Amino acid sequence: MSKSSQDPTTSYRQNLDVAWRRIRGKDSAILVLPMTCEVVGLNEVAVRVWELIEDWQSVPRIVEVIESEFDAPRDRILEDVGLFLEDLLVRELAERRA
Repeated sequence: MSKSSQDPTTSYRQNLDVAWRRIRGKDSAILVLPMTCEVVGLNEVAVRVWELIEDWQSVPRIVEVIESEFDAPRDRILEDVGLFLEDLLVRELAERRA
């Protein structure tokens, strides 16, 4: 996980050009990368993170919400959220601001 994803003042937001749709109720969703039209599948937790970053959100806030809604250790959530956000940035599916 990068240092920026650990910084409590850093916020993330969806790339507003990304098309996405929920599939099978609340279980999963797909994102379509704007430049390549590649489809990315999201599991239930990733969908929740994606929803949370509809507007600018900090990692501590995202982790707090995920911890309250899913049964997993905080350290694991923090690591997974950081890795997921970094992956979104690399694929240009999200934006970061300090």
